[in-house]
Amino acid sequence: METQSLISILIVNYQSTGYLKNCVFSIREKLFSFSYEIIIINNDTDQKDFSFLDKNEKIIQTEKNIGFGSAINYGVKQAEGKYLFFLNPDSVIIDDNFQKIIEIFQNNDKVGIIGLKLVDENNQEEIWNAGENFTLFSSLKNNLFANPNINICNSPGLKKVGWVSGAALLIRKDLFEKIGGFDENFFMYYEDIDLCKRAGQSDFEVVFFPQIKIKHFSGRSFRDKKGQKKYYYQSQEYYFRKYYGKFVSFFISILRKITH
Repeated sequence: METQSLISILIVNYQSTGYLKNCVFSIREKLFSFSYEIIIINNDTDQKDFSFLDKNEKIIQTEKNIGFGSAINYGVKQAEGKYLFFLNPDSVIIDDNFQKIIEIFQNNDKVGIIGLKLVDENNQEEIWNAGENFTLFSSLKNNLFANPNINICNSPGLKKVGWVSGAALLIRKDLFEKIGGFDENFFMYYEDIDLCKRAGQSDFEVVFFPQIKIKHFSGRSFRDKKGQKKYYYQSQEYYFRKYYGKFVSFFISILRKITH
């Protein structure tokens, strides 16, 4: 009898009391045929009631909101699964064909990360599911053209991409550990793009798999829109400084001021 979980599902909770319970229930309903564990890293010191959890569903309490990447890194230390599944608390799993995900990993040793299809509460596709390699050129396209990733997100089958959203992302645990987990200099935003880039640098493929849908009630866990933009721009500038230098990072900040 298998005792080790095949999939470790890690959820970072912050201001998501009204959504987390439904998220957990959807996992139980759709992943019933797999050995899995749920690890909730609770960044919200105000939310204390987790009585809806079962015995194989763990809570790790942080002392404050330490950000998404740092919380995941913290949780992975207790994860037993061969594959890690990062899932936002304001989401529910719609499809139950996760066997296809396992088969993709098992049939291709070079696939390191798999992103799933995100739809909003009206079942409309979110355009920031996945994208091409994130460069200065792609950032220019994002600023100048609408829906830059629409062709990727509309792809009917498995597609190799540059990055996938961390809202519903699976990664081999040994790869996650090999590349050092999330860069904790990103408090929120761009940490998923950075993770995918480092996986690619380690000769692993990042793929987008739209045949499993996740309903995502986007942005419900962060209500401070001004603070949200601040973290986004800080992470954007750090990403470009990390990979392309201070001049490109400065150029991006100027471009943002012009276009917004």
